[in-house]
Amino acid sequence: MTQVDIVIGATDVVVHLQRAAGASVFGVPFGIAVLTAHHLESDPPRPEELTNAIGAVVDHLDDLVRIDPDVIGATTTVRGPEAEAIAAVEVGAAPTLPFALTREAAEDVFRTLATEGRADRALNPGLDPDLVDRAVAGCCVVVGVMRRLHLSVVTVAP
Repeated sequence: MTQVDIVIGATDVVVHLQRAAGASVFGVPFGIAVLTAHHLESDPPRPEELTNAIGAVVDHLDDLVRIDPDVIGATTTVRGPEAEAIAAVEVGAAPTLPFALTREAAEDVFRTLATEGRADRALNPGLDPDLVDRAVAGCCVVVGVMRRLHLSVVTVAP
């Protein structure tokens, strides 16, 4: 059985695969900073910007699925402050990690944060003030991963 560990960073997203045949690493050549700068220019982001940001994530994951189709539906962990922020917004405070994040909850948080301007996101009690500018991009990554890999739940871990 394949296990997927995704680390969301500022400059890249790294996917670690663990399977019976051994481990491997797959990199997405952009992270939160690039996704924000290149796709999420408006405040709040326009629908087409959000679609393009999620699409960029999904496009790179298509390559991963071609390499290892067993990643579809695999047990998946996501790491990084932006992933933790999604869990925090879901519960309204710092979550106890590891945290089981359902796709429904991730999509709800995405809709909430993506439709709010920066000033409104800053008022969200679960969102760390340091993540206000990066939270939407983090949501795009997590939602893109969950959609492309057909995941109903991911584990958010430190």
